[in-house]
Amino acid sequence: MNRSLSVVELSRRAGYAGPRQWFKALEDESFRAEIESLGVRPPRRSDEIFVPGPVALEDPDIVWSRDRVDPRRLYTDYPKHMNQSQFKLVFTFIVNPRLRDLIKRYSSRARSFWQPSTFRPYLKHAKPFLIRLGELYSDLDSFAALTREMIEPALNHTYWIDQTGAQQPITGYRRAKMASFLDGMFTYMRLHDWPEAPVRPLIFPEDKFGRRVRRPRPIPESVLAQLDANLHLLHPYARNLVEILRVVGLRGQDALHLREDCLEWDAAGDPRLRWYNHKLKREGRPLPVTNEVAKAVEKQRKLVKDIPDHYGARYLFRTVARFKERVRTLEEQVRSLKEENELLYGKLTIGRMRT
Repeated sequence: MNRSLSVVELSRRAGYAGPRQWFKALEDESFRAEIESLGVRPPRRSDEIFVPGPVALEDPDIVWSRDRVDPRRLYTDYPKHMNQSQFKLVFTFIVNPRLRDLIKRYSSRARSFWQPSTFRPYLKHAKPFLIRLGELYSDLDSFAALTREMIEPALNHTYWIDQTGAQQPITGYRRAKMASFLDGMFTYMRLHDWPEAPVRPLIFPEDKFGRRVRRPRPIPESVLAQLDANLHLLHPYARNLVEILRVVGLRGQDALHLREDCLEWDAAGDPRLRWYNHKLKREGRPLPVTNEVAKAVEKQRKLVKDIPDHYGARYLFRTVARFKERVRTLEEQVRSLKEENELLYGKLTIGRMRT
C-alpha cells in the first residue's frame, strides 16, 4: 500500500529526516537487486542517463505513459546546448495516480504551444502547489470540486519540502509564476470542456503579481575597458565569444549555435555573419561585422577542428563532452577574474552584451 508514496514520505515513515539514506543505500548493488526483485524500479545511474547526441523520437502515447518523461523524444528540434537534466520531467511527486495522469494529460496537450525546454520550468513552478494540495486533499483526483477557499492554503503557503527533505521558501516571484501556470492550466481545461476542470475561475489577477522583471542594462564603459585589458586571461572559447558578442549582440543561444561556415563576404569584400534566430525560428539577416570578429571566428574554427561533431551541425562552439562549454561559463570566468584581480566591478552577462 506504500507504493504510491514518494521517497520523501517513505523515508519519514522509516524514521529518517530526508531521503539521503535511501539514495545512499542505492549505491549498494545487492540492495538495488533486492528492490528490483520486489518490482520497484530504482533510479538509473548517471552513466546510464547521459546521451551525448540527438535523442531518438518515440510514440507520444508511450512517452506520456511513463512517470519520468523526456520531452526531447517528442521533438526533432530542441536546444542541444542545454544539459539533458533541463528536460527531465518527473511526476512521481504527485502521489495520487489519477491526479498525476491528469497533469500529464495537460502537459501532453501543451506540447502544441510549449517549447521543449519550457516543460521543466513550468512543472517546477507548479510543484509546491501540487504537493501541498495532495497533502491537504489526498483523495482529490480532479479539479472540478475545487473552490477558492480550498486552494488558498496551498497557493499562499510560505514554504515547501523538496525531495531531499529540505525546507524551501516560496518567494513572491515564484508564487506569481505558480499562479500563472495554474491559471493557464485551469483555463485550458475549462475552454476544452474537460470534466476535471474547475467550474469557476480560481486564480485572480493579483495572484500573478510578482517581482518586476528588469530589462538588461548596458555594461558600463569602465567595466568593458577592464574586460578588454584582461581578455587574455579568459578561456579561448570565452575570449572568442566575447569578441563576437561585443559587435553583433546576439542572444546567447543564437551565438552558441553559430556554425563553422557562419562567415561570408559581401561584394565589397567586407565580412558578414550568418546566424539562426531561435526565437523566431528562421534564418536571421546577415550581420555586417568587423575584421576582429572575422579573426575570432577563424581562431574558433581552429580550436574545434578536431572536436567530434555529435550533432552533425558543425557548431562553432562545440566541445568534446557536449555542445556547451563544461569547464566554466563566461559569467563564472569573469567572476573569477573579478575575485582574483579585483577587477570588473559590475555584473557581466551574455544578455547585457546585447544592449
